[in-house]
Amino acid sequence: LPCSLRYIDNNAYLYYDISSTQNLLQVLGEKKINRDWIKDFLWGIKQMRYELDRFLLEEGNIIWNPEHIYQDLEKNDFSFLYMPYYEGENGLTDLMDFFVDHIDYEDEGLVEFIYQVHEKIHQIGGEYLHKQIHEDFLKMENQEKREVKQVKEVKSVAVETKQDIGILQEEREALWSKDSGRKGIRFFMEGRKRKQLQKE
Repeated sequence: LPCSLRYIDNNAYLYYDISSTQNLLQVLGEKKINRDWIKDFLWGIKQMRYELDRFLLEEGNIIWNPEHIYQDLEKNDFSFLYMPYYEGENGLTDLMDFFVDHIDYEDEGLVEFIYQVHEKIHQIGGEYLHKQIHEDFLKMENQEKREVKQVKEVKSVAVETKQDIGILQEEREALWSKDSGRKGIRFFMEGRKRKQLQKE
């Protein structure tokens, strides 16, 4: 967030410009957090990390409380509060609790990801958000794509197998019918040709 330094009665105050933005508590309220929102949020973290590096600012001075993270609803951008020399709680625990309360529990992959983030933040701290969270999100999505592909392949094999079984049943019925004779053998040969043509 852009800020300005002002002195009042020999005290220094930082004023943050939150024009055209709302904090996460206002934006989400009772709404559910879906996967697209998380993607945008992670992109916002990446942009913020770039700004920190550009100005050689400390990561530990970011305040993570949901009421101090702002979103521009028109541009869909996120802004974060940077407080120099801050030594209090950074609000990460509050943010994680907020995610757990608001996550869309119908998206099993996203739920698993958020709980994994929650656990790693308790273990590693804020560094995880800057260094590893994006890679873990990509891993989760790539794993899901592989699983979907595998399911499609299994279904495809099942359909082909079902078709083959159907053809074999037709052939067997034709061969063993009482009056099959040459007609049954002809049907058998035609069935084999149909099968070969389908494969080609």
